[in-house]
Amino acid sequence: MAGEESVRGLRLDCGEVTSVGRVGAGDYAYSADASYKGLPSFTRVSVTMRPSADSNVRVEVWLPEEGWNGRFLGTGNGGGGGNLYMNSCAEGLRRGYASANTDLGTSPGADEAIGHPERYADFGHRATHWMTVAGKAVTEAFYGRKAEASYFYGSSTGGSQALMEAQRYPDDYDGIVSIVPANNRTLLHAYFLWVERALTGRDGRPLLAEGDAEALHAAIVGARDRRGDGGAPGDRFFTDPRRSYGRIADAVDGLPFRAEAKDALMKVYGGPVNPRTGERIFGPYTIGAENGLIATVAKGRPDWLYYIFRWAFGSGFDPMSFDFDVGLERLNRALARHVNANDPDLGAFRDSGGKLIIVTGTQDDICPHHDTINYYERVCGRLGGLGAVSGFARLFAVPGCWHGPAGVPGFRSLGMDGGTPLFETVAAWFERGEAPDRLLMGGHRDEAQEGGAPMQRHVYPYPRFAVYKGGDGGGGARPPEGDPEAYEAEERPMGVLYAASERLLSL
Repeated sequence: MAGEESVRGLRLDCGEVTSVGRVGAGDYAYSADASYKGLPSFTRVSVTMRPSADSNVRVEVWLPEEGWNGRFLGTGNGGGGGNLYMNSCAEGLRRGYASANTDLGTSPGADEAIGHPERYADFGHRATHWMTVAGKAVTEAFYGRKAEASYFYGSSTGGSQALMEAQRYPDDYDGIVSIVPANNRTLLHAYFLWVERALTGRDGRPLLAEGDAEALHAAIVGARDRRGDGGAPGDRFFTDPRRSYGRIADAVDGLPFRAEAKDALMKVYGGPVNPRTGERIFGPYTIGAENGLIATVAKGRPDWLYYIFRWAFGSGFDPMSFDFDVGLERLNRALARHVNANDPDLGAFRDSGGKLIIVTGTQDDICPHHDTINYYERVCGRLGGLGAVSGFARLFAVPGCWHGPAGVPGFRSLGMDGGTPLFETVAAWFERGEAPDRLLMGGHRDEAQEGGAPMQRHVYPYPRFAVYKGGDGGGGARPPEGDPEAYEAEERPMGVLYAASERLLSL
């Protein structure tokens, strides 16, 4: 092992090592908001990267002092970045990976990028790439040899980072995991704003009270077609929401809401469109996720979702004055080329031998499943169809999973709660050819299923869904293997629900 001194003297392109220190084995309080239990001893390396004169990208690399498995793990951030997010690094460290994370160049918060256009590119893709370059160099200097394989794992913004790596830097990683990706960034944030604008009255106050979202959720889920959806009788979520949009109007109409509120909800479920041209901007709100963004808007303005508007229009941006025609064009001209990971041509990543796992949640209101499915179908259309693409990239649509690794209420993320994490799954695919034909989702006791039953079932590569056929899957406790007798894989026809226009997706 070359050790700490080799890292201290390391010369990096576009950056420098700023600190090197040892952390002993045991529990580790990384910050006031993040602490980790049972970590092995490791060396913590801090790096500052400056891919442009106006960049300030923070990177950390955690290097296990013993038991390095020869692999490098890059990890994703969340939201607008602004802080290092070391949770996945801690998990990687426990499993022997040299692991790295970046603040995406927006510390101490996303609004730091206002008036700094170079930082849009850092946030969108450069910070992740240069984290990877620096992380691999630090790893080689510390151990005296290169990593034998490298993997990336990220959720939400991290899921977008993952797809950016596959699209722009196909040689950075051998395997990539993209969970609930926020890759369609500018249009996604326009959708957030559409929801608030629709649900805000002329007096500037929300049209729904806090308890209304819960009543709406109960009405929507209660009206679902269990036979067509494919879920178990006890499920309080949708297995395949695309099959159930036709009954929204009846459910909404039966609620004791004001007519103005009902009209607003139908606008939300219809999804944003250009008011002048009718061009579709983004898909509909996720049915069954009413306790998410709709409930958030009922409580007040979600300004934390609007940082990219402030990047494009300045700190004084007023959400209520945004123009979904001219304003959207301005937003895209300023940011789309930097932050949208929509390119379906993954040919270079495929040709490099890379493997990609994408995960979406069917109850995700923040990064809706239909948009992720749309991206995957566009990849299939570009690269020869599902049969050709599934050899290197697979999408899993997880029933009941909301936004992010926790999947609350519904299923937890695959493996990050005690099972095998997906970066190990993609490593097995790349290194041993073990393509994931199904993945076991572990759940927990909460309101996602009647009776609070433990929830476990297999999910299959899209377009196959785990469909209930009988047995213990109706709400009773299930054994650890997930009661395979209760479900079977059913292939559903591919087809996008309300995709954004191709012109906008190509920006």
